[in-house]
Amino acid sequence: MASIFEELGVRPVLNAMGNRTLLGGSTPSATVRALMDEAESDYVNMSDLMDAVGVKIAEMIGAEAALVTSG
Repeated sequence: MASIFEELGVRPVLNAMGNRTLLGGSTPSATVRALMDEAESDYVNMSDLMDAVGVKIAEMIGAEAALVTSG
């Protein structure tokens, strides 16, 4: 079976640059992938999620507030 890249005619490259958007960002760890798999099974109001995550991160880093951005 052809990979998605082969189907699109795009050649994979060897990443010697580290975490770079130009090369597709980063490869999530197994822990992150497991959490992504868990999260994708439900739907939530994104505004509520962003608010809750901001509160959680602020607590974790001892800040008054936090905001997650797309990088």
